[in-house]
Amino acid sequence: VPEAAAPQDAAGAGGEGVNTDEPWRAAAPKPSTARAARLPTPQSFQLANGLTVFLSPQLGLPLVTASLVVRNGGDANPIEKPGLAGFSAAMLSQGTTTRTATRLAEDVAQLGASLTTGSTLDSSIVTTSSLARNFPTALNLLADVALRSTFPAEEVERMRTSRLADVVQQRSNSNIIANNVVAAALYGLEHPYGFAQIGTADSIKRVTREELQGVISHELSHVRNLDIRFTLIVGVLVGAIVLLADFFL
Repeated sequence: VPEAAAPQDAAGAGGEGVNTDEPWRAAAPKPSTARAARLPTPQSFQLANGLTVFLSPQLGLPLVTASLVVRNGGDANPIEKPGLAGFSAAMLSQGTTTRTATRLAEDVAQLGASLTTGSTLDSSIVTTSSLARNFPTALNLLADVALRSTFPAEEVERMRTSRLADVVQQRSNSNIIANNVVAAALYGLEHPYGFAQIGTADSIKRVTREELQGVISHELSHVRNLDIRFTLIVGVLVGAIVLLADFFL
C-alpha cells in the first residue's frame, strides 16, 4: 500500500518563529524596585476581666478574626488516651445550653461568618471570623461555644463515628503516615507528641462523654486562672473591638 506523502509546510509557516526576533529579547527582564515590608505591629494588653489580648490591626478590609487560645492541647493527653484533647475540642461546636449543633451552624451561616474549634500539640483554640458589622454576634457565638458546651450524647457518638472514619482514611495518606512514623520515632510512644493528634481507633472507641467533659472543665480552669490568650486580627477601630471583647468574655 503506497504511503501518503507528508504534508509540506507553507512558505513562512512551520518552524519559523511567530514573533520577530528583536535585540531586547536577548536580555532577561530586570527585577523591579524592592518594596519595603509594612507589617502590622501587634499590641498586647489586658482587659478589665483579666483576659490577655494580642491585637493585630490590618486596616483595609472590614473583617475581624478572633481566637480564644488555651495553652493546653495534645500535650495534656494521657498516654493511654491519645487524641482526647482533639476529640473534646471538636465537640465544643456540637451544642450548647442555648443552641443545638444545627442551630449553631445556622446562626453562623446567617452571619456569613466562620466558627471553628480544634486542638494542636500545645493549644486548644476556638476561632471566629466575620465582617466587622457582624462581629458582636459572632463573638457572642464564640463565647457560647467556649463556655456553655453541653456534649450531647448523640453528638458524641456521631463525632466518634466520624473520627473513626478519619483514622481509616488517613491510612491511605502517605504524608500522614510518614508524619506519624517520624513523630513516634522522635518522641516515642510514652510521650503525647508520639501519637497522631486524632488518636488511635482504640482510644477513640474507649473515650467516654464524661472524659470529654472533664477536658473542658480543666480548660475552663485555665480561663478562671487567666492562663489563656485572646487574639484579634482586625480591620476596624481598635477601641470598639476591645469593648466588645470585654463585654462578651
